[in-house]
Amino acid sequence: MNAPAADTQSGSRWSRGAFAPLASGAYRRLWTATLIQFLGMMTAGVVRAFLAYDLTGSNTAVAAQLFAFGLALFPSMFWAGVIIDRFSRKTVLSGAQVLLMVQALLLGLLTLSGVLEYWMLFSQSLIEGVSVAFLVPSRQAMTGQLLGGEGAGRGVVLQQGAMGFGRVLGPIGGGWLVGTLLGAGGVFLLIALCYGVAAWMTFRVPGEFRSEEESQGSFLENLAAGLRYVRGRPALRVTVITAYVVALTSIPYFVLLPGMVIDVFGRDSFELGAITSASSVGAIAVTIWAAAVVHRPSAWGLFLGTSFVFGLVVVAFGLAPTFPIALVIIVLLGAVEMGYIAFVLGLGMAYSHRRYDGRVQALIVSSFSFLGFVSIPIGLVADAIGVRGALIIEGLAGSLLVAVVVLYSRRIGAAEDARIPADEERIRALAPEPGAAGEE
Repeated sequence: MNAPAADTQSGSRWSRGAFAPLASGAYRRLWTATLIQFLGMMTAGVVRAFLAYDLTGSNTAVAAQLFAFGLALFPSMFWAGVIIDRFSRKTVLSGAQVLLMVQALLLGLLTLSGVLEYWMLFSQSLIEGVSVAFLVPSRQAMTGQLLGGEGAGRGVVLQQGAMGFGRVLGPIGGGWLVGTLLGAGGVFLLIALCYGVAAWMTFRVPGEFRSEEESQGSFLENLAAGLRYVRGRPALRVTVITAYVVALTSIPYFVLLPGMVIDVFGRDSFELGAITSASSVGAIAVTIWAAAVVHRPSAWGLFLGTSFVFGLVVVAFGLAPTFPIALVIIVLLGAVEMGYIAFVLGLGMAYSHRRYDGRVQALIVSSFSFLGFVSIPIGLVADAIGVRGALIIEGLAGSLLVAVVVLYSRRIGAAEDARIPADEERIRALAPEPGAAGEE
């Protein structure tokens, strides 16, 4: 048996609606590990951005860390998807968390010893990119195998709630701790502890979580089968395209947060942590709502609508005249961003057969690597015309391109395809696995 059945109880208060996945004790353990992991990850992001800006005073230098992250994430992601569908998802996930732990420990020691230089932050971003390539899709595939059916999409969305809690507590805590006796080096050691605890909890989730069927053929053949499957389902195809559009335009707004807070508003690391945490206040409530509706017919329209509005709110943030107003707007921005992430990952699970979870999720998550590729151009634009102008440009571009995707989705019938279940007969017609013909 690869994964334990959910230990639900009839009439349980968790057994209905958005919180139904939490009826499973195994899922609660995985969710808690996700929360602790994101607590460390969100804290690390703020501390690294602050150190990069402190060492260089350049928006481009902050953005270059994301470039390194994307440079490692994108090629790693495709191989990760195939590996996740061929081996134990739990082993892959806990291994990625251990790699993140080692990375944070190394950064802490380098900082405490006083030898940290900018190129070291850049190289650590490369390591994190490889880790995340395996970490996110393996966790999503593990969730799908653990819960199954409608629980898979809801479980993935609720994990974004754990991410939201991490985004509230991690950045503001990290921003505050950097200014204490711990300093940045001590904070990195705490982050390493978070990753270690998350890896331990993940490994203790009962079950092996191997793919239900042994994949045949080479890695490239398995990868090609996954790509054919996504291409054959219009709903999945549009979901992936939208993921890349939003990653290239709206999501990179956070690259400019240090410049917006420090240069435009004249604040420090604590306010940088505060505004990052504020973006997650609305995100938590949105996650609960998204978990309740992700399997409803209306989810498709809500996904595209949220993606469109995302860009408009980025524009509003760029126009914020004062720091208090920016705090209010970023609460809405965080809510819209989390709604988008919850839908793109949740619908990716809802429209995919469990056999392809690793490859489909890897393809969607690989879009986030483009944050790194556009981060340097965005940083250069911000250095040239100002942070506000760069935010307005990327937000308008995001909404315009999503509108084009909406028109394309109508032409290929993506909304109609979204109502069709991913059953066994359908996936064999769309993308027969290597070796299937020889078995008949």
